[in-house]
Amino acid sequence: MTRRRDPRAPLALVVAVLLVGGGLGPSIPTAIAAPAPPSWDDVEAARGDVEATQIAIERITEQAAAQAAELETVRTAAIEAGEKLQAATDALAAAEHHLTSLERQHDAAAQGREIECVHVLLRISGPPLRHRAAGYGRRG
Repeated sequence: MTRRRDPRAPLALVVAVLLVGGGLGPSIPTAIAAPAPPSWDDVEAARGDVEATQIAIERITEQAAAQAAELETVRTAAIEAGEKLQAATDALAAAEHHLTSLERQHDAAAQGREIECVHVLLRISGPPLRHRAAGYGRRG
């Protein structure tokens, strides 16, 4: 069974397109139309915006230059402070090394004096003290 087309179907389609397209019809020429040229007030406002932008750019450029100069000053001061810190650290290390050396000399001298004192006491006391120091001659 073959179905026949309704001869009115193409007409219904055309009517539907015209009804839907009818709402878009007036807006299509408006969208294609060229924009209106700017007014003299628009031109003057744009010039003012450009001048204000140029002034702002110059001000920002000057601030950047001033900050760059200040940065260089601070960088130089930081380098000098670092060099002074290094010199002070080196001097501290040298002083600590010298102190350690003096302490060792002092300890060696003190130990030498103690040994010398023992030798003097042993010479003064003679043989009996030596024997007593060694544990001889103890009475139990």
